[in-house]
Amino acid sequence: MTPRARWLAAAAAWLQAVAWAGTIGFAIDRVQARMAGAVVPGGHALSFAELAALWGGHATLALCVVATAALGAAIGARFREPARAQRVATFLLVATPAHLAGDELASGPWIAEQSWAPLVHATPIVLAAIVVVALLRLAARPRPATPGLLAMAAIAPLLAWLDVTIQPGLYPPLHMGMHALAAATTVIAARWWLDDGDDGRGRWGPRLAIAAALVAPLLWFTMPTRVRATLLLRSNVAAEWIRNAMPAPPPTLLHDTLAQLDVGAGELPRPDDTSGLEAPRRPQANVVLVVIDTLRADALPPLRPPEGTRFAAPRSTPRLDAWLAGAVRFARTYTTATETRRAMPSMFRSLWASDDPLALGVPLGNRLEALGLHPMAVVHSYFMPGKYPAIAALLDGFDEVRTYENAACDTAIPHALELVAGADDRFFLFVHLFTMHAPGFDGAPLDRRAGTRDDAYRRSLAYLDTQFGALEDGLAQLGHAQDTIVIVVGDHGEGLGDHGTVLHGPNLFEEDLRVPLAFAVPGLAPRELASPVGVVDLVPTLVDLLGGPPRPGDRGRSLLPWFVGLREPPRRSYYFENAKGSRVGLVRGDDKLVVEPRTGARHRFDLRRDPHEREDVEADDPGLVQSLAIELVGFAPAVVASELQRPAVHALLLQRLRELDPRRPGAAAPLLLRLVALAPDADALARARELFVAGDDELRTQIATTLLHDDIAGALAALGPAVTAWMRELADTPAERTTLARLAAAGVDGFGDEWAATRLESLARSRIDDPTLAAWLQLIAGWSLPAPRFAPLLRELLAEQTHLGAVGETLAVLDAAAGVFGDGAELAALRAECRTRRADRDPRVRAAAWRVLIEHGDVDDLLPARQVLRDRDEDLRVRREAARVLLARLGVAAMSELTAIVDTNAGARLAVRLLRDDARPEARALLRAIAAGGPYPDIRAEARRAVARLEPRTAE
Repeated sequence: MTPRARWLAAAAAWLQAVAWAGTIGFAIDRVQARMAGAVVPGGHALSFAELAALWGGHATLALCVVATAALGAAIGARFREPARAQRVATFLLVATPAHLAGDELASGPWIAEQSWAPLVHATPIVLAAIVVVALLRLAARPRPATPGLLAMAAIAPLLAWLDVTIQPGLYPPLHMGMHALAAATTVIAARWWLDDGDDGRGRWGPRLAIAAALVAPLLWFTMPTRVRATLLLRSNVAAEWIRNAMPAPPPTLLHDTLAQLDVGAGELPRPDDTSGLEAPRRPQANVVLVVIDTLRADALPPLRPPEGTRFAAPRSTPRLDAWLAGAVRFARTYTTATETRRAMPSMFRSLWASDDPLALGVPLGNRLEALGLHPMAVVHSYFMPGKYPAIAALLDGFDEVRTYENAACDTAIPHALELVAGADDRFFLFVHLFTMHAPGFDGAPLDRRAGTRDDAYRRSLAYLDTQFGALEDGLAQLGHAQDTIVIVVGDHGEGLGDHGTVLHGPNLFEEDLRVPLAFAVPGLAPRELASPVGVVDLVPTLVDLLGGPPRPGDRGRSLLPWFVGLREPPRRSYYFENAKGSRVGLVRGDDKLVVEPRTGARHRFDLRRDPHEREDVEADDPGLVQSLAIELVGFAPAVVASELQRPAVHALLLQRLRELDPRRPGAAAPLLLRLVALAPDADALARARELFVAGDDELRTQIATTLLHDDIAGALAALGPAVTAWMRELADTPAERTTLARLAAAGVDGFGDEWAATRLESLARSRIDDPTLAAWLQLIAGWSLPAPRFAPLLRELLAEQTHLGAVGETLAVLDAAAGVFGDGAELAALRAECRTRRADRDPRVRAAAWRVLIEHGDVDDLLPARQVLRDRDEDLRVRREAARVLLARLGVAAMSELTAIVDTNAGARLAVRLLRDDARPEARALLRAIAAGGPYPDIRAEARRAVARLEPRTAE
């Protein structure tokens, strides 16, 4: 046989091996899917086209393995020792994915902080070298005996089992490596099985196998969008390849949405109608908020069936069951994201996962502190690391914080009760329970000896019930059973094999998204509500329950009006994302849409008919999918921002804006306005102004709240005069106050300083409509206000105690005063009036007065600030603002003042919070001192992590 003929025969044999390996991998995939429940008898089965594409994917992977080895051999053939050179060349070809796998593994929040993290990073590269050498040696050997051949073939099923056992979906490079290794071993086993000398001539079987191996890439890479979407649901292996190894198709979500959009359909969304509903407020109550990590909604009533589930026994939570029976509970509550570091910040600030929690909202501790509660917290040490600033910021405003580690989950409730026992005033206690988080806890951390993940979850749930019972009993013994609101909520759910995966993070199935939510309010009858709600509603509901005002930028709504009566909350959509934002979705009633922007896949589930999400019905109702897609893009326009850079898509947006009838704007108007905010060119803003002038009050409010922000270039110039004219029209009408409240809630920036000042003067003189005056003050808080026009007015309002009366209005004036700029006698007089408020009876007013002086203070404020900072009997909120005055006026010289207070728990925590983002050497020196000798372990840990985070920034 000539060398050419020998080469062709070998190539034909390897291609046959590829076809066989693809078939074996395909068979294992289908068995794995059926065992995992991804294929439902009598439900949605894969079509022939979907099966062909899936087989093509397995065969293509095997072909890539052979091609990599062949390329290594071709490179090695140029050297004196071709076998060794082939191993080196092949290893270099797989070194990059091995490096990516190591980088992914070492990036975990816990591993990244360990001294041996570099070893984790290097391990996949070392293993890749070992595997490459071993496989190439095996491939070069003659066919072994049958037992050896069967042993080699058994590696693929073993790797398939490991693929669904070891952190499925969390570390894609690791799983991709497993798939490639399984394909490589199967190819070698298939190659051994074939006759080396057979070139395939004269027989149809080998020829068909060779042809199939060559066609496989075509089947895989040219699959239709619908086939790709189905494989993402039905094959975990194919989903990994599609998401991480296939070229991403051009994004078309926005183009498709705009192209099919009927701008006149539906009605412009309006605020919920709460008329006739009583809000049962408890302004003097304490609050205990229990957030349970990784608690699925169906682990507790009302979703847990009477017979229990495989992971939740029917009587495993008697204390929680009894408490829930007496609470206002929600059967369908959706988290914002499927990982703590994204779900908790958005929950605590009432934001969507698409929002930046460091740029928007107010820390929950500060918010309840302003309502007169003393914030305290008991949290897992995960909340302290500097790697996730949004997680660390959750504790802003909390004066007392206790932390615990994985092995000490049993200390959480004793810590909490100790804090309550030491509280001298109304308190807000936030307790984070890590008991349910893998591997679980039932008095001690669970391990593999605890049984399956279901067993560990069930045992942890029973222990959680004892923790909650101890909290209830402790509050009763301390005399707080009847004056404390208790809230229980989960941060996200947990996969327990429901869709072939465990743990949480990558998926957006119901088991990952739905969490318990319940409020036990003293004196309020229990009730169960079935309408979908979200964790974004928690904070607005709690603030309303305590009698506080709505906050600018809250994405959620207060559910309080529906705590009593027979009505359910009106239907509203809720948006969510997976851990990395690679999958986004929303639920509206029983309809759920999930979109993968990178792959272009869309899935719709009918949760009424299919609560376990086994059947994708995206193709059944294109109109409904289009309606859901419009809302989805409205929730997260940044997902489609890149498409707006295309001239054709931007032109389509302008076309839809021109089609919008300002007299009858449809349901799509908010979406179009959000897109204008992403691409605010002159044409789009001019059209927005035309719509504003011709529209009704609701459309005008939508336009103003969406576009009047300082980060939207040109919006103020285009819309400011028209908005000012509109506010003149609304003066002294019933709509003025409600419109002001909505503009303030959206954080609308200054659009008409002169009219605002004129209107405030008029209201202050008449003294007949204080709520409208307060609404104007709330609106202008945060505006840049010229001193000559506003300083005399605000000074007069501060002096008019008989007129203002309420603390809330005084705080509103002080908040507005912080935005006054300029100099001269007017500002000096305002500053002097603010100084008198430093002696107010209410610590919130004292703190707000110092906050004004951060911007407008001078050297005369330094001595009082020093005295306040060192006064251990002063409220911590006031001391914090005084410290900020010193930092603003003295710079590094203020470090000595902070050094003087770090000998106490509260003082050290205050210093760390003030300096954790300060990269100056003096600040880092003080943080190091606290890290070495702080009064409490969690303060030392927070200081240590702050230093670690600041050091790289300084080096750069």
